[in-house]
Amino acid sequence: MSKKEHKASVDKTYLVKRHLKLDGEGDIPWDQIEEEIDQLMGIDEIHLVKDKHTITVAYDASYKSLEDIEKILDAHFIHTAEDWWTRTKKSWYEYTDNNIKDNVKHKAWSCHSSGPSDKTKK
Repeated sequence: MSKKEHKASVDKTYLVKRHLKLDGEGDIPWDQIEEEIDQLMGIDEIHLVKDKHTITVAYDASYKSLEDIEKILDAHFIHTAEDWWTRTKKSWYEYTDNNIKDNVKHKAWSCHSSGPSDKTKK
């Protein structure tokens, strides 16, 4: 396993990697799109493959979501492909992104944990 350095804005605990097919017509500014997405806080890495019209992006799901990336793609008239498999993967990615965000906000509770008053007793 490699010891890749992650960007400072990324918590590797919540790091996810997404791979989707894209649809778009005309002259697409691939390099500009890649640069815009890479500048977002919470994005670890981005790869756009022009020939295959695919995007692979790794990001901190506790901070960013696929929707943030899609906003930039939409601004350049590109969207995720409408085939069955891409829609299924996209739905799963959105579900897990929301689940990660909910878990980050959740405060753990246990009846076995020592309360604040137990720490002072000795």
